[in-house]
Parts: sequence; structure tokens; C-alpha cells
Amino acid sequence: MKKLGYILFVGVIATICILPVAVMPWQTEKAVGNEQLASFPELRKEDGSFNTGILNEFSDYFADHFGLRHEMITLNDQLTGTVLKTLDSSSVLLGKDDWLFYKSTLADYTGAEPFTARQSYAAAHVLGLMQEYCEENGIGFCFTIAPNKNSLYGGQMPARYTAASVRNAQLLQQQMEQQNVRYVDLFKTLSDHEEQLYYRRDSHWNMRGAQLAAQTLLKELKGSEAEFDSCINGKTSPHTGDLYEMVYPAGNETEQDTAYDFTYQYDEKFHSADDITIHTENSAADESIFVYRDSFGINLHPFLAQSYGNACFSRNMPYLLTAVTEEQPDVLLVELVNAT
Repeated sequence: MKKLGYILFVGVIATICILPVAVMPWQTEKAVGNEQLASFPELRKEDGSFNTGILNEFSDYFADHFGLRHEMITLNDQLTGTVLKTLDSSSVLLGKDDWLFYKSTLADYTGAEPFTARQSYAAAHVLGLMQEYCEENGIGFCFTIAPNKNSLYGGQMPARYTAASVRNAQLLQQQMEQQNVRYVDLFKTLSDHEEQLYYRRDSHWNMRGAQLAAQTLLKELKGSEAEFDSCINGKTSPHTGDLYEMVYPAGNETEQDTAYDFTYQYDEKFHSADDITIHTENSAADESIFVYRDSFGINLHPFLAQSYGNACFSRNMPYLLTAVTEEQPDVLLVELVNAT
């Protein structure tokens, strides 16, 4: 019986070791979040010479594609999150009540890497030059910062981290005021509301948060209050958080988000809200806008598209002002997540 127990133990361990390799041919691995999966290595380089790094490249490939990888990552983070109240992740931080935060925002949250006076001045000066160029070409200009989630929901951060008294966005704002850069402060607007405006397991604002941000921007850009509640269709739409997918790639939990019915139209080139460039039209609205945006623009852009007759949303970097003048909008809006 003792020998049989040894055999069964060895068999179980061998199965666990072999299974991830055995199922690889039948598994299609998908990237999670912003990760880039390693490609299968080539035996020879483009010039025909032998690829001396093939073993290292195969090691990277196997680490990204071994069988049941997502299931193992999910199980590991579920166990560490439940037992140790932390995550075995280099990118995601577990907060209170299962809130998730980007670790890359920690330096700004704690004030570990504050802007120098020169850095904040230079950033504001570049924005001032962009504004000057736009005005010379008959185009309005406006800049706004989309707050990081922990800027508004620091109470959900782990207690071991202390929030900075002054953050980079505030240092930059001081310089923008001195240099007369047109700026819309979304921190005050979003922090004054009791309603939850960001997803618990995503790094971005939800649709209600995006609506409030859009209304604040439109009040400055068009000088009038924007009304979007009539577009709410009374239903909800499920949302899978980007941070949730990183740490629980095999999970299926979603958050319910407010659903809207808008009347604007995308052009024929539109594929998804992640497109590099998006064009929209709305015959019921007037004026035109060009928006340089980041990932926060995914939820923000529908509200702006609804409010302008013509809109162009771009994720191109670096910003090309010649592309703006080609469109000849009434205003250029630059939206960028927390300065870090």
C-alpha cells in the first residue's frame, strides 16, 4: 500500500508537469490586457544566418503559450488574493473590497517621483505652443487630464500607501495657469460626486463618469449645459475590466454599466473604439471637434460625438498639429490621463 501511494503521488506530479505541454497543440493563447505574446522563434535570421538566441526565444515563447496558462494564473491570484490579500502581479495592485489599481500609478499617488519645476514648466510650455499654433490657424484649443482611479478613490487603496499632498497634475496646473493654457479641471468635478464613477476592476471611468467628464468639458467648449440622461435606455451592459483580465484571465466576472442610445454615426472605416482614428457625424448637432485621446476616450468619445456635427478622435502619438489643420475643426481637445 505504501508503494502504491508513492506511485500515485509520482503519477499526479508527472501529470501536472506534462499536462501544460500536452494540451499546447490544441490551445490558442490570447494576449491579456496590454501584454505582447512572444512569437515562435525562427531557426534563421532574415539575413540567413543561424539564430543564436533561439533557445532564449523559445523559452519566452513557452512561458507565454504553455497549456492552461490562463487557468493557472487565475487560480494563483485567487489564492493569493484571498489568503494573503495581495496579488502575484507586476502590474496590478489589490485594494480594499477587491478594488484593483494599476501599479504604474503608485509613484504619482505617493508623490515618489514629483515633477521638477523645469519639467512642469516645459510641459506647460509645450501645451502653450500647441494652443498658439491652433489659434493662429483659427482653431480653439483645450487641454484636460483624466484622473487616475486612485486620485479619486484613494480610500480603496491599501493602507500601507500614503497619498501625496501635492501631485504632478497639480504642479502642471499651476504652470498652465501662469502660461494661460486653456485647461478643464476634471479632478474637482469627479471628486465632488458620491456616485461611483470608475469601475472597481478596471483602470478607467465608467459610462457615468465619462458622461460627467463630457458635460464638464462641453460647458467650457460650447458654453452650454449638455444633457445626456435622455439617451439612457434603461438597460445595463456588462463590462469586463482590463485589470481584472490581467490577474484573472480565465475569470468571467463583469460589472454592470449604464447603457445609452446615441444618434451619431461612425464613418465606413470604423471597426472598434480602439481604432487609431475615428470619424463621426451627427446631423442634429453643430460645430466640429478634433480630439487627441488615450484609452479614457473609449467611454468619453460617444458623448462628444453626440454633441458635435463632425468629430475626429485620434490615438496617434506624437501629436501632429498638421493633421488637425487638415481637418479644420472648431476646436482641438487634448485628453491625457494623469501626468506621471
